[in-house]
Amino acid sequence: MDKIYRNSTLTIFAAAGDNTNAGFSIFRDLRSNKPCKLDLKTTAGGQNSQGSLYVTLDHPGDERRPLYERGWVLQEEVLSTRPLVFGSRQLSWRCLCAGASEKHSEGSAVIQTIQELGRPQYEAWRDYSRGTDRFNHLRLWLLEKDPIPDRVPWQRDNQFDAWYEMVTSYSLQSLTFSADVPQALASIASALAHRHECTYLAGL
Repeated sequence: MDKIYRNSTLTIFAAAGDNTNAGFSIFRDLRSNKPCKLDLKTTAGGQNSQGSLYVTLDHPGDERRPLYERGWVLQEEVLSTRPLVFGSRQLSWRCLCAGASEKHSEGSAVIQTIQELGRPQYEAWRDYSRGTDRFNHLRLWLLEKDPIPDRVPWQRDNQFDAWYEMVTSYSLQSLTFSADVPQALASIASALAHRHECTYLAGL
């Protein structure tokens, strides 16, 4: 499973669906998603300044994604490098370095490739990744054995911190059968162990 999703060019998520037959063709009011450009001008301290701001009617928190409440989806969510998400309000897309949506069609990016990540770029990337989703740190450690080669000694970030952070989020997911719990983590554990040449043990 880890090889399938990590090597896919694009993974499509029917995130608004709450069952296996829901599909991803849902009614969306495009007027609430389309960004409206506001040109702003102001004067402060005798200085004139101007700029543009894009606003929409919807708030990002209004998005409903019941798919992500399911425990088995975790592996696809973490391992997919380029998901195209059909949400209840909009389409969105992301990769490890950038993201875009119908509300923010201009997208956002702080780096072009992971190989650019020295310590200063990592700090910028980390601030950016907080606003994308909860697993970007883990994806980084799945991709690179040491993505911050010039880290300072006190910089704690490592693959195990990212793993524990993911397990904490996963514990809140819903699985129909408790026996599925280790299985729904298996491909992520396998990929992380392979990348960092460590052994994955599960049990009591």
